[in-house]
Amino acid sequence: MGVSEGNAQLPVRTVKLRGARDISYYYVEVGVPESSQAEECMATEHYRIVVDKQYLEFASAHFVTMKGTREPLHGHNYHCGVVVEGDLTDDGYVLDFSDVKRAARAACRLLDHLVLLPEHHPELRVERREGQVWVDYRRDHFEFPAADVLLLPVANTTAELLAQYLAGEIVKRLPAEKSGRVLIIEVMVEEAPSQAAWFRTELNDALANQV
Repeated sequence: MGVSEGNAQLPVRTVKLRGARDISYYYVEVGVPESSQAEECMATEHYRIVVDKQYLEFASAHFVTMKGTREPLHGHNYHCGVVVEGDLTDDGYVLDFSDVKRAARAACRLLDHLVLLPEHHPELRVERREGQVWVDYRRDHFEFPAADVLLLPVANTTAELLAQYLAGEIVKRLPAEKSGRVLIIEVMVEEAPSQAAWFRTELNDALANQV
């Protein structure tokens, strides 16, 4: 199967993603026999570990805005899962599970028992006044004790963006001498059973430049 470009047929590869539809894309390799392409593809491999412990959780309040409307302020008992992919050490492992568990648990604690507010929301106005946080969104006004609020560097407190934020915080907390072996990190944030969002990034991508 291929995609036509001029008179040529470009090969198509299909990738299966966790929790998502298959994604097909075409690629161009000039002057390389098909057998060499297959050998090169098979030679590229790395390993993944998964940490999905029950204690990787946080209870937080938030509201999400969508198309000019706002959810009521409400809370979730969130759950977090982490996938790390990379190359093996000489001892045959990617990372010590305990390092990933420790980093993920510390990142979850940052959000626990707090009201989560998006710092970069285009319409949300947030001010600190005498130990209080005042929040205005269109005609709605909230006041919270400052100690109960966490401003996050996101545009909205969706599960997707919380997963991205946690991925950065987890990477920061991995031992520096070991994190260089990590090629990909994937983080799940589950709002309720069977209702979750995933964020996945390569660590030479934008996320790595932020941490």
